[in-house]
Parts: sequence; C-alpha cells; structure tokens
Amino acid sequence: MIGTLAAAEIRQLCQDNGLPIKEAFAPFETQVTWVALQVDTAKLRQMKLTPVQFRKMVGDLIFDHKVGYTIHRLVLVGDDIDVYNFKDVIFAFSTRCRPDTDETFYQQCRGFPLIPYMSHGTASKNKGGKVVSDALMPAEYTTGRDWELADFEHSYPETLKAKVTGNWKALGF
Repeated sequence: MIGTLAAAEIRQLCQDNGLPIKEAFAPFETQVTWVALQVDTAKLRQMKLTPVQFRKMVGDLIFDHKVGYTIHRLVLVGDDIDVYNFKDVIFAFSTRCRPDTDETFYQQCRGFPLIPYMSHGTASKNKGGKVVSDALMPAEYTTGRDWELADFEHSYPETLKAKVTGNWKALGF
C-alpha cells in the first residue's frame, strides 16, 4: 500500500503547489519505486515552461519532500496515457522518453536503501539514485498533440473492433 498512498499524496502535493498533475500512480510492476504522473498538457502549455524547467519543478518538489523518499523514478506522461495501466505507462516511457536527454537526475537527495540497486549497488546506499523521466513529446509543451496513436483502440472503426473482440474467445484468446 505504500506506493498507492505515496502516489495519492504526490498528486495532492503537486496540485497544492500549482503543478498541472491530473493523476498519479505507483505501478505495482515497478515494486512501487516509480510514480507515473499524468500531466494536464493544456495547463502545462499555459505555464510556458521548457521540459528542463518542468522536470526540475516536479523533481525538486517531490524528492525534497518526505513523500518522495521511497520513490526513485517519476515518469511524466500526457493526457493520452492512463497511469493506472502499466502497458500505457511503459509504452510512453519506452517510446517518448529519450534516455538522458529527457531526464533530470537527482544524486544529492535522500535515497531509499531497501531498493537492491541502492543497498547492493555501486554508489551511496542512502543518497541519490533518483530521476524524473519526461515521456511528454515536445509538442505537448508548445502547440499540443500533433500525432495520432496507431494501435487497436485508436486506429480501427468501432464495428471492426466489436467484431474482433466478439470473436476473441472463439479465436483462443
């Protein structure tokens, strides 16, 4: 429960501090060391921040607060990503966040030593090892989404989707 409770408090902390965060969730698949933050991109555009500025605002707030102690990765995602669905989160992280370029690292904050890479890793057991990973596309900061998702849910007519899902069991799925 610690991850679920931390995510709820992180969402409230962000909202209380004027950050455009709609939802927050700590995916169980990450052993609740990540929190995915769904960003209200329309409000983000009104703030006229760069990705670096926004990542720093989010990371400074959360990693300097007690609620961020057990969390080591914050994943910023857009309105089109469901933070409660790990497949959506990992899709956004894998396809929209360029390693290093779209990330802000935190090595001077308190780290959580119960994570194996902290207690058995190559650096301090109690310090750092945290990151804000930005899985927002550049257009989400400036003009708004300029792409369409190409997947089953978004690319096919409702009648075809209904036919496929209606035969799903008969097809062995």
